[in-house]
Amino acid sequence: MNFLNNKLFGILTSLLLIIFAATSCKKFLDVNTDPNNLTSSKVPYIMTGALSNTVRIQITSNVHVVAGTWSGFYGHSTSYTGGGNEKTYVVTNTQFDWMTTIYDNIYDYQKVIERADAEGVGFWKDPAVIMQCYDYARLVDIYGDVPFTDAVHDLSNLTPKYDKQEDIYDSLIIRLDNAMASMQAASWPTASDVTRQDILFGLNKTDWIHFANTLKLRLLLHQDFMGTRDAYIVSNVQSTANLGYLDKNVVIQPGYAATSGKLNPYYSLYGFDESNTVTTNFRYRKMNKVIIDWLKITHDDYRLQGLAWPQGTIVTSPLPTWPSTASSYTYKGVPMGAGSGASNSTSSAMGPFYIQRGVTSSQTGPLVLFTLAESKFLQAEAAVKYPALATDLGDPATNYNDGVHAHFRLVGNMCYEVGAGNIINNAGNTQADAAYSAYIAQPIANVNWAASSDKLRAILIQKWVSFVHINGLEAWTDYRKSSVTNENGHTFYSVPLDPRSQVGIGNEPVRMIYPQIEFTTNGNNVPKGIDHIQDSPIFWDVNN
Repeated sequence: MNFLNNKLFGILTSLLLIIFAATSCKKFLDVNTDPNNLTSSKVPYIMTGALSNTVRIQITSNVHVVAGTWSGFYGHSTSYTGGGNEKTYVVTNTQFDWMTTIYDNIYDYQKVIERADAEGVGFWKDPAVIMQCYDYARLVDIYGDVPFTDAVHDLSNLTPKYDKQEDIYDSLIIRLDNAMASMQAASWPTASDVTRQDILFGLNKTDWIHFANTLKLRLLLHQDFMGTRDAYIVSNVQSTANLGYLDKNVVIQPGYAATSGKLNPYYSLYGFDESNTVTTNFRYRKMNKVIIDWLKITHDDYRLQGLAWPQGTIVTSPLPTWPSTASSYTYKGVPMGAGSGASNSTSSAMGPFYIQRGVTSSQTGPLVLFTLAESKFLQAEAAVKYPALATDLGDPATNYNDGVHAHFRLVGNMCYEVGAGNIINNAGNTQADAAYSAYIAQPIANVNWAASSDKLRAILIQKWVSFVHINGLEAWTDYRKSSVTNENGHTFYSVPLDPRSQVGIGNEPVRMIYPQIEFTTNGNNVPKGIDHIQDSPIFWDVNN
C-alpha cells in the first residue's frame, strides 16, 4: 500500500475536516469559545470527520453499489452503456480501488488513538479502536490478506508486510474485547458540549459497548459455515454475551442541509441535486430483478414501496400509501447483465428509503450504518447454528421475528416518519406494524418461522433484505460465506435466487483484486497470483 501518499492524504484530510468542522458545523462540534481559533483538542474534529467518512464509504461508494449488484440488489438501465465490468465480472486492478479509501479512514482513527491522551480526551481511544476494527474487517472481506501489524502507525515503514487474513480477524476479536473491557472500567464525560461531538452515540458508553459486541458477533458469524471454527465461535460469543447487543439503529447525521454540497450524500449521488434535478445515477442504477421478485412473490408490498420506485418513476408525490396491492403499481427489476428491455421507463429505480425528490427530510435525513434488524438476525443465526448459545442470546424465533419487525419499522420511519429519533429508537409506526403482522403470518417459507424448514436460510434471506440501501458489502459477504459449490451444483443460503443465474457467463466474483498502486509502491509484499476477482476466495468462504 502506498502509505506515504495515503498518510499524507490522511493528514490533509484531517486538517480539512478540522477546518470544515470549525467553520461549517459549529452546532455539532463547538468545543471552543471561538471554533475558528483551535485553542484546544483537535481530536474530536478528526473523530467526527472519520465517523462520517466510515458511513460514506459504506453507503455512497462502489463498495456498496457494486457488491450490492453482485448480491441481487441493483442492476443497470439499458438506456445507458457502461457498467460492463460489473455485468461481466471482468475487473482490472486499475478499477475499484477500495483499499486506499478505507486505509485513509483507518489512519484518521489512528491519529485519534495517538493524540487523545495528550489532548485530555482519552475516552475517544476505544471508539476509535472499534471503528478501526470495522474498517479492517471490511478490508479483509474485500481483499483477504492486507497490511495490519505494520499499518498506519508511523511514516517510517512505507512498504508494510501483508498479514494473513485469519490472523487479522482473530486480532480484531481481541481488540474488540479489550475495548469493551476498557470502556466498562472508564468514566466518560456527560456534558452536552462534549457528547454532541459523537455523531453516532452521543458518547453513550453502553451503546458503544453494544455496538462493539454486535460487530464482534458479525465477524464471528462470517466464519460459521467453515465447520472448523465452531468451538472458537461459541466460546467467543459466550465470553461477552452478557454485555448485550445493539437495541437500536445506528445512524449518522453530521448536519446535512438542503443546499449544494451539504445534501445527504446518498440522496445527492443516487437521487437529485439541491435544485431537484435528477442525477444520471438515479436513471442508470436500477433495482435488481432478484430483490424485486422476492418482495413481490412474498406479498411484501410495504417494503417494496419503500425500497423501490414503480417503473419509470422520477418522483411520486405523495408516496404510495399502504395498504395497497402490488398490482396498484408496476415494479420491475433488471436482471444483472441485461443488454436490453430495461429502459428508464420499464424498470424501477432506488426507492423512497433515501430518495424522495425535493422532500427536505430525504435531502437532509440521516445515513444508516448498522441496523437493529441485523443485530437481531445475528443473534438468531448464532442460536440456530449453535443451540447452546440460545441461553445467552435468547429464542431464535423471537429474534428472527423481531428482526423482520425492526426492518419494517425502519423502512416505515425512513419513508413516512423521518426523524432521527424515530429511526434510531425503532419507533412504532402504525402502517409498518400492520404490514409486518400481515406479512409474517403468511405460511410462506423464509417468511413465516414455522413454515420455514431451513431456519438458517430464513434468517439469512431476511437479513439480506434488510441490507438493501444500507450495506451491499455485508450482503455480498453473507452470500459468499454461505454459498456452496459441490457435486450437486450451487447451493446458496442468503439469497432467494442466485444472482449469477441472470448473467450466464461463468464463475462469479469472490473478492476484489489489489489495486495497481499497491504493485507500484509495495510490489514486493503484495500477494502474488491474484489476477482475477474469481481467484482466491476469502478464508471464511466455504469454497476456499
